[in-house]
Amino acid sequence: MDFKWQHTEWLYAAPLLFLAIVISAVLFQRWRQKAWQILGINNRSEHTATSLSAARLYTRYTLLALAVAFLCLSLANLQMSGQTAQVKRQGADVVFALDVSRSMLAEDLTPSRLEKAKLLISRTVDQLGGDRVGIIAYAGSAYPALPITTDYAAAKMALRAASPDAVPSQGTNLAAALDYATEYFNPASPAGRFIIVLTDGEDHEDLAAGSADPALPVQTMLVGLGTTSGGPIPIRRTSRGTTYKKD
Repeated sequence: MDFKWQHTEWLYAAPLLFLAIVISAVLFQRWRQKAWQILGINNRSEHTATSLSAARLYTRYTLLALAVAFLCLSLANLQMSGQTAQVKRQGADVVFALDVSRSMLAEDLTPSRLEKAKLLISRTVDQLGGDRVGIIAYAGSAYPALPITTDYAAAKMALRAASPDAVPSQGTNLAAALDYATEYFNPASPAGRFIIVLTDGEDHEDLAAGSADPALPVQTMLVGLGTTSGGPIPIRRTSRGTTYKKD
């Protein structure tokens, strides 16, 4: 293992600065001695005082010179050279399968099941770093709300746009969502693969059976939303109020 200086110019500057400080100290002391002679300092006590003053002066200059020398050594930056290796981080591919069926508008969760699911996804995205994220919205059919990407701002926009009105048919077609999610993954990529399903549906046979491509190592997780007692689902809002149906 070798050592090297990063900035060798400071090694050349150090002795020059040290020499400049020494010369300054000598010249200043000579000037002061001449000043004493002019002032007529000749008795012994005065000579003793001036010699002590000169000793203090040389001590100060010596300490200053040493400080400058150490500063130059620090700026030169002694480094230990060796082999370095670049480690490329492999992020994960995370696909959210978001249930946008009308039952997700139920207000047994605040403000609704759908908005609660969006909040959970948004908070998860905030924790990602270098990972790719995609969103599949589904009800009776599925559609790619967000192609897999590292653009987290786009993910937040896609979340806001996801709604039951964006899906032509109602229901809970989880199999279609899983099929879409599988298409997001690159089989040649060593990145981890995750599908996170957020739904209030009870029929999860497709999830248990592994509707996603079995050739791909994918970890699938389910987040259930809703309460056992259910809640009102707004089906029409007018100036007179909101019409609900019971989930």
